[in-house]
Amino acid sequence: MKLNNTIILTLDDFRRHFNINAFWISHRHFLRDMDKEKILVPEEDEDDLDGVRKWLEAEEGGTVTDGIREKGIGHLSLLARHDVTVDDLRKAMGVIDSTTDIIYAPQDGTLNLPGEKMKKADAVAYAQKAQMKERLHKIEIEGEGKRTAIIMIGGEEVSKLKNDECVYVTEANGYYLRALSSIKYHGSTPYYLKNIHGVFESTLVVEQNTGNGFKTEEYDNVTHFRISPDFKISGNKYFVL
Repeated sequence: MKLNNTIILTLDDFRRHFNINAFWISHRHFLRDMDKEKILVPEEDEDDLDGVRKWLEAEEGGTVTDGIREKGIGHLSLLARHDVTVDDLRKAMGVIDSTTDIIYAPQDGTLNLPGEKMKKADAVAYAQKAQMKERLHKIEIEGEGKRTAIIMIGGEEVSKLKNDECVYVTEANGYYLRALSSIKYHGSTPYYLKNIHGVFESTLVVEQNTGNGFKTEEYDNVTHFRISPDFKISGNKYFVL
């Protein structure tokens, strides 16, 4: 399993890199990888490991009760050597999984991503300080049909989505940094991204006024783009972050 992008091979690794948000994101991998047949577990920790596993199996099987959850959290606190409360777990259950390419916003609701809304230079500097590159995620609205959603980073609105729209955001180590423009103009010509539900890439749509009406051009497999003063579309080489 991984915690905070670190491969966990021992119980000491687990304790060193543990936090409840990272644990909950990877709890299914904990069930898969953290057992006495795969890692060395001191005898004094076996009961706590078993207790955590029984609790998570109940969560996954839909048979969990408040008592099972509270007991499991107690075992987790002892195993990880970190104090974890039921309230901590409830908050962690709402954490966005930053390992996925596509993040789904609730229909007619608000998605507040953990992080800080930044300008490009600040976001790049933050990622470099963390010794990482900005990772791109697409946000689209869950489900189909007429719907809207507000997207926020650190409590600041970065986008309003409706119907077939999407927005791409950057992230480093689970901390969201900025939203990329989904629509730009070259003169009076709009360039905008049209969402393809469930697919990471989008379609770039260009609507040009020819004087005798509008001419629409579409370019597939686009996630981000820019427009230079002499911009002419001839391929994805122009679509750069």
